[in-house]
Amino acid sequence: MVSSALAYLVAALAFTRDTWSGTVLRFDGARLLSLAKAGLPLTLSLTLLAMSSVIDRFIIAHLLGPAYAGQYTAGVDLVRQALIIPAVSAAAAYFPLAVQILAIADKRPSSRISMKASSSCSRSCFPPRWASGSYHLISQT
Repeated sequence: MVSSALAYLVAALAFTRDTWSGTVLRFDGARLLSLAKAGLPLTLSLTLLAMSSVIDRFIIAHLLGPAYAGQYTAGVDLVRQALIIPAVSAAAAYFPLAVQILAIADKRPSSRISMKASSSCSRSCFPPRWASGSYHLISQT
């Protein structure tokens, strides 16, 4: 674990200078306040989601005991994973189509560069879809 952390640290330090060179940090209080106002509902929603996905296990453990909480958790996690896998697969299939539609609608050369960058990103994020050839629409343009 320590060796992995050191490897990540060395890689981050090696590329930090190239990545952040030329970056100017400016504090814009008005923009920060507007982003905070926009992000507050999402923050509250995700906090409640995280709490609600865990609190039921503590209630079951308190009322029925840890053995029942373990059985409940195994079943709930199995169902959750069964629902997440198709959702991620659908997102992986529709992502390249959305990128292509946006790039075709915008005829500027910068959109083509953006489309190629998005294609590279999606290929690295979703390798099973890339390996199966579902990215042929992007590579043909």
